[in-house]
Amino acid sequence: MDKTAYTFALLTYNQEEFIVECLESIKYQIINYGEGIECHLVISDDCSPDNTVATINSWLESNRELFAYSNVIAGETNIGTVRNMFRLLDNIKTPLYKVLAGDDKFYTNNIFELNEYISEPNTLVFTPVLPFGDYSDCQPVFADWFKMISYCNTPKKLKKLINITNFIHTPGVFQTQGIFEEEGLRTYSMQFFYLEDYARWLYILNDKNADYKLKFVTKPYICYRVASGISTNKNHPKYKKLQAEYDLLKKIYDTKYNKLPSLINPWRYYLVWLRFIRNITNRKVCQEIDAVYNAYFEEDKKSKA
Repeated sequence: MDKTAYTFALLTYNQEEFIVECLESIKYQIINYGEGIECHLVISDDCSPDNTVATINSWLESNRELFAYSNVIAGETNIGTVRNMFRLLDNIKTPLYKVLAGDDKFYTNNIFELNEYISEPNTLVFTPVLPFGDYSDCQPVFADWFKMISYCNTPKKLKKLINITNFIHTPGVFQTQGIFEEEGLRTYSMQFFYLEDYARWLYILNDKNADYKLKFVTKPYICYRVASGISTNKNHPKYKKLQAEYDLLKKIYDTKYNKLPSLINPWRYYLVWLRFIRNITNRKVCQEIDAVYNAYFEEDKKSKA
């Protein structure tokens, strides 16, 4: 596998306001850590009605020399998150890559450090995701999610966890080429228009023929923008369509957590117990994760002072 070529792959839709911040974070990675690495940039835009594509092209005019190859795919029709993802994957030319949404960004740690891990076959690398934007109450949630998946650190345990509810924060996952491109996953995913992450993890972790290696790195590499979007805003015009896709997903997989009201749901109390055991038996890792988020929170607070 060629470890000297790497693709930054972006999914965009209506992100004119944020895309330059994401692109500048890529620029930071290349300038500070990219010596000797042939960097590519591939962007797939899902027919944004704003000036996302024009903003990208304007930025590239001044920064094209950073990349050995760049490709901005401007969709002529809105095909949805799922199909846009596969269109992006189809246009990546390097075995090593990272897919990110155009309103998120890369953190200041060296992204290329992870190439050693994702060069190994059938490998999933999990890293903590740092929230930014309107994240005042998200810090504990983000830390808890990573603590849960790092405790459930085998494919069997992680499968059990993901079949209860989703704790995987996809922006923080790095994977070997071929996992997301698998043809069965593509066929299955085409049932959905918006629902990408949870549907994908249920398919991958329930695949009886897969033999995945899981690695957990407590160093953060990705910042995730927290905002009011389709999944959190019940007044969003597309919210009901997304919920209908969740209902379809529940019919395909036995996602246990949503089957009963919260107060009488045994899986809710199982997760409480699991957190208790996790905090005792995996205390060192939990402390490392808390330290990562606390340091980031202090750093962010100082920058805004």
